[in-house]
Amino acid sequence: MSALNGKIIISTCTEDKAQKLSKLLNPKGASVYNFPMIEIKEAENNFLQIKETLNNIESYNWVIFTSSNGVKYFFYWLKKFNIPLIFNNTRFAVIGKSTANSLKSFGINPNYISHSKNSKEFAKELVEITNSSTKQILIPTGNLASDNLKNILCKTRKCHYLTVYNTHETKQQWDTLISVIEKDSYDIILFFSPSAVRGMINKLPNNINISNLKCVAMGSTTERSLSQKKIKSLFIPSIPNIETMVRELEEYYEISQLKNININKTK
Repeated sequence: MSALNGKIIISTCTEDKAQKLSKLLNPKGASVYNFPMIEIKEAENNFLQIKETLNNIESYNWVIFTSSNGVKYFFYWLKKFNIPLIFNNTRFAVIGKSTANSLKSFGINPNYISHSKNSKEFAKELVEITNSSTKQILIPTGNLASDNLKNILCKTRKCHYLTVYNTHETKQQWDTLISVIEKDSYDIILFFSPSAVRGMINKLPNNINISNLKCVAMGSTTERSLSQKKIKSLFIPSIPNIETMVRELEEYYEISQLKNININKTK
């Protein structure tokens, strides 16, 4: 029997990720309650810049993706503007298996896949794989993207950040979520982004001591957002993807069970 059997897990991610999470956790006997803290939509407020940039896509040597959402909305806008998917002189780099699979779903194999834990490490790798003769690098991203690539890669390379999607906090208050946390009727809360951390903290009433929340953060950037609120992440997945998070969450509870057994034996 899985160590996750009977566990109540709170997810804060978007619905598409929550479905994937449930498919992995439910067979192990865990219950997943999804309370999305953010919503992601196309960046309609950046319509003109997106159109102008994508109409000149052939002028970019590299296109860099730091998330599957960047991939999704990059191709969304290409389709909206009827721009043909011809990339004769363009190379693609992505971070993580999930982002790579998103790109492959559009018929493009990444030229480089990074398995680093965050965009800062990714940026350092990109400095190595590109060179000073690289003419232009396009980075399709969201409105809340970190500045790691900008601060590291773009110091020596000509980069163009293009906001193709926007992330906003959901407006729902999630009274059920507040009740579950107040009663401590859950085992773990999974956070996948700093935006989700902020979204939950803003929704919780003052009577809840947020430092007592039991959490796991996906990636060091999300972990840092928790830490700033005096919340400790029980661990950070060694690779920032859902499959690794589930596997290592199961391992975490397996180790906890063994510790409890050993403690009882010594009594």
